[in-house]
Amino acid sequence: MNGARLVIAPAGRPDPSRIGQLIAAREVTFMAPSTGVFHELVRVALPNLGGLRLATPGGDVLSPEAARLVREAHPSVRLLNSYGPTEATILACCIELDELDGTPIPIGRPLPGYSVYVLDEGGRPVEDGATGEIWIGGPGVARGYRGDPVRTAERFRPNPYGLGSMYGTGDRGRVRSDGELMFLGRLDRQVKIAGQRLELGRWSTPSPHTQGWGPQRLSLRSPSRDISASSHTWSPQGNPPPGPPSCTLSSWPGCRDSWSRRRS
Repeated sequence: MNGARLVIAPAGRPDPSRIGQLIAAREVTFMAPSTGVFHELVRVALPNLGGLRLATPGGDVLSPEAARLVREAHPSVRLLNSYGPTEATILACCIELDELDGTPIPIGRPLPGYSVYVLDEGGRPVEDGATGEIWIGGPGVARGYRGDPVRTAERFRPNPYGLGSMYGTGDRGRVRSDGELMFLGRLDRQVKIAGQRLELGRWSTPSPHTQGWGPQRLSLRSPSRDISASSHTWSPQGNPPPGPPSCTLSSWPGCRDSWSRRRS
């Protein structure tokens, strides 16, 4: 039987300095932070990470420099780069980082029970070393998006190469000659900010209330470290029409839609 004590950070906005102090004071031995949080911990609290046995950052591209700093400062800390979207129950691939040469860090190989494929636009496996979309199969893959059959049909398909279904991540990838998978960015305009997905295409889609106006632009602001987003459309005369309000990323998916309904 294995077990450990769960250490919960204080309520409020994550503060890397305070989290680092907490890790040292409470003798934390394992953490699985988002990659962005990990980078900040390395930047401001590297000395406090020496008591860790294992760290598994994930959710974004891991900086080779941040990984190098941890390995040099604390050689006893095992460092794994992890990869996997929510739709695949968070974690589908990982790699332990022993040797770092400053080049982009791979996301590793599938965990037991998972299958990972790099497919072309027709759903066929690409040749070794070629680029394609990363698809994930296995019992950890979700059934779909609740109440959204259209998106479910787009992203979830029966797995012709194994059991169950598989999920199309929208991520570009390729398999290196040594068998390790590389993440190469997105196939669409999705970006990640503060660990949350932002679909730029949805913001830039013209509203029925702005027909005949110019292209929309997305503005991101970070007052007091709270990132907000707003969409702006400009008229041929240079005057902005009434537009959707700014909203924090935690509420952005319904922000533009609710504005359109209010304007209807």
